[in-house]
Amino acid sequence: MSHEKEEVIMEAKHVTRRFLSSDKEVFTACSDVSLTLYKGKTLGIAGESGCGKSTFLRMLTLLDTPDKGEILYRGQDITKLKGEKRRQIRQHIQMVFQDPSASFHPKMKVRDIICEPLLNFKRISPKEKEEAARKLLEMVELPEDFSGRYPHSMSGGQKQRVAIARAIALEPEVIVMDEATSALDVSVQKNMIELIVRLQKEKQTAIVFVAHDLALVQSFAHEIAVMRQGEIVEKLPAEKLVSDAKHPYTRMLLESGFSLSGSPEIVS
Repeated sequence: MSHEKEEVIMEAKHVTRRFLSSDKEVFTACSDVSLTLYKGKTLGIAGESGCGKSTFLRMLTLLDTPDKGEILYRGQDITKLKGEKRRQIRQHIQMVFQDPSASFHPKMKVRDIICEPLLNFKRISPKEKEEAARKLLEMVELPEDFSGRYPHSMSGGQKQRVAIARAIALEPEVIVMDEATSALDVSVQKNMIELIVRLQKEKQTAIVFVAHDLALVQSFAHEIAVMRQGEIVEKLPAEKLVSDAKHPYTRMLLESGFSLSGSPEIVS
């Protein structure tokens, strides 16, 4: 895949993150990871649980800081930012978590959940909340009356649509999705992926989609990075993954995966 004419939004350069275990041993979650995000493109990161995917995402979204390396947003190393400057950058990089329920306040209505980022960054006034909520719900194909619901009264798929609505509210340039469809059944997964692909086409958002299911990632990502024990062992265009994958771990993931019949086509 040639990236010559594509616009770079974010870059991770030689990022390493280590943790000290309870018995004082050093555990390396991410080791010398270098990846690039392009405008309007999806980077899929695949690998088994515990390989370092979520740690990497936490660093991209400034929830954690690397021990070594840089994370550049439009050329600026955001890991060095502090206080208000760091907070302001977060509006450009939003996250969709695996379990939306854990990231929702159970006593907040949907309108408050999805409009909270807009209010925090003073993009809207409180009196504009109803209209903003209506537009965001429409974008994720939920009816207007969902605005007054509480999280407990929605299905898993509906909650994930609300989570996506909250993530796109600030019109970020980067959306990070951590196993965002893994708790959903296959038919709902397919609908969610189609929604993500449509929103990306409309907004030209750069997306990082992390999953352990290589078949799912391959169904719509433009490029795939395979992660094992904290390292990127292979990186390939999605359409060449099956034919060109050479690393034994990538081949193992491909052979152990399953086909998603009717998966949305890769975005061109």
